[in-house]
Amino acid sequence: MSKPTMLTRTSRPCATALKRPSSVRALAWLYYGGGFLAKGETSRSRELLYEGLKEETLHGDSFSGRVLVGLCVLNWLSADLRELRQVATHLLDVSNEHDLTESVGWALAFRGFGAYQANDLLAAESDFAAETSQPYISHMAPYSQSVFGLAAIYAARGDFTQADEIVNSLAVYGLQRNNLRIVRDADAFRAWLALKQGRT
Repeated sequence: MSKPTMLTRTSRPCATALKRPSSVRALAWLYYGGGFLAKGETSRSRELLYEGLKEETLHGDSFSGRVLVGLCVLNWLSADLRELRQVATHLLDVSNEHDLTESVGWALAFRGFGAYQANDLLAAESDFAAETSQPYISHMAPYSQSVFGLAAIYAARGDFTQADEIVNSLAVYGLQRNNLRIVRDADAFRAWLALKQGRT
């Protein structure tokens, strides 16, 4: 007998009674939609995530945050910047309303990504700066990516000193958190900054 696939495993909790804990259902919707996204079925992924959001009023405060993060990922990978910024703003509103600190970080990072890609650097800088202002409260992923976003904005303005400083601070943060991936990513970004300046 073959092992069940991720789609099979996550479709079961989505189809069962709403008595399951909301965190389990939210993650099930997140991974169910994400599974179709991984298969390249973007439309189906979007349908499922929006279907999951219909349960928002039936669950606790954090339910919609997880599903909205899934929609942010979907819109980011689909390069739908308008939708990304709208969903991230909604995620930020929901997260602030319910004091979901980690979701606030994800919302700011995704909204910053959308603004950066739309060349709205002032809005991107504002969101990235807000996300990076509390490094030990934020999740490491949106925090580190927001640092890289800020550094890219500084580099675009020709302020390589400030870009280097913030990336160096990220490397220190990675060491403090015992996260060698962040340290390696910071090293790679420093190499990119050096190339931008004509250094090898």
